[in-house]
Amino acid sequence: MLLQIDKENKSNFKRRTGMLLPIDEETKSNLKRRMGMLSPIDKEIKSNLKRSIIMENLDEVFVYLASGCSPNPGPGAIGIVVADKQDQYIHLYSKRFGRLTNNQAEYCALVMGLELSSKYTANRVNVYSESELLIKQMDGTFDVNNSNLIALNRRAKLLEERFKEVNYQHFRESFRDHRNLANALKKRAIEGIGINKTKENKNGN
Repeated sequence: MLLQIDKENKSNFKRRTGMLLPIDEETKSNLKRRMGMLSPIDKEIKSNLKRSIIMENLDEVFVYLASGCSPNPGPGAIGIVVADKQDQYIHLYSKRFGRLTNNQAEYCALVMGLELSSKYTANRVNVYSESELLIKQMDGTFDVNNSNLIALNRRAKLLEERFKEVNYQHFRESFRDHRNLANALKKRAIEGIGINKTKENKNGN
């Protein structure tokens, strides 16, 4: 189901992106009563979508991860943003999981982020995360001793082989918008709204 917004906003939105996000009936009803006003989460998602591009084997992609569970351990969710080097978003993804720890959720986000990245490049992937543990385990600084993370770490390492280079970094202040969007996607997943949206090839390939 597609989110209905007023004609002016819809026109502006179409100029920026062809990707419309599904929302539940209750949210849609609330939006109608508010005369097309968007929730803060939907605003964050929609305001950050950029112009479409042709998908190809890009030189590099940038992957921004958000994850968490409540309580810890408890139901978990992830949000992922994949962008190109022109800072255009080419894939948005969110998913809700069952019982996880925060660290497991972050690894689930990484595994899916690498899977998505392989659709766009075989070259360099730059991963941004708020998890120091994830970054240092993936770059080899820390060992993986937790039995719940060993299999996830191995899966991520296998996925790294699809690329020439994978870099891991903490979110920087300059990437605040990307982090906020990934967190917005994660929140949608917590609400039960899974998102898997990609830009369409302009040439239809």
